Amino acid sequence: MVGGIAVALLVLTLARDCSRPRFILIGIGVSWSLAAAVGIFMTTADVRDVQTAMIWLAGSLQTATWPLLAVAFCWALPGAIILFCTARAADVALLGDRTAVGLGVRLQQLTMLRFFAPVLLTSASVSCVGSLGFVGLMAPHMARFVLRGGQVSLLCGSALIGALLVLATDTLGRLAFAPLQIPAGIVIALVGCPFFVILLWRRRDAL
Repeated sequence: MVGGIAVALLVLTLARDCSRPRFILIGIGVSWSLAAAVGIFMTTADVRDVQTAMIWLAGSLQTATWPLLAVAFCWALPGAIILFCTARAADVALLGDRTAVGLGVRLQQLTMLRFFAPVLLTSASVSCVGSLGFVGLMAPHMARFVLRGGQVSLLCGSALIGALLVLATDTLGRLAFAPLQIPAGIVIALVGCPFFVILLWRRRDAL
């Protein structure tokens, strides 16, 4: 969790602004650097440590324990509170910068809060179950397709759908190839990759 927050601070410091393309490019560069560091660890570590790391990198609920979940909950709760408390301001910000400023929204403060809140949530989740990357991509779009309303309803819908996705893919990974257990992250990736391609195809004119 501390590592995730540290990386987020590093990217933000180097980019200086969350809204510029440079922010995305620096994030990609830092991600590649960390991937290289993980690769070095995988090639030099003990075999048992490598097996544990592989399960965590694939994303699996097998490594989650109740004490670990309690610690992660304490980290994730402030992030969730921040998102819900700033939901109304985020709805106003969708009207445009000038309109939002005219209505009293502090855009820079709002941007920083809504940048660090997902960092807390993501860091807490990854520390427990590893990388389940496509959940964060699929759940909000599915919630937006099903629900209508502002940020509050979308946040609740995304959380519920994301939890159901993880539960469904973990169950499928445990039962479909029994006695072999496939990590939930691999099953989600198999579903998420086509979903991502279809999403890009539908929005090809906007890219």
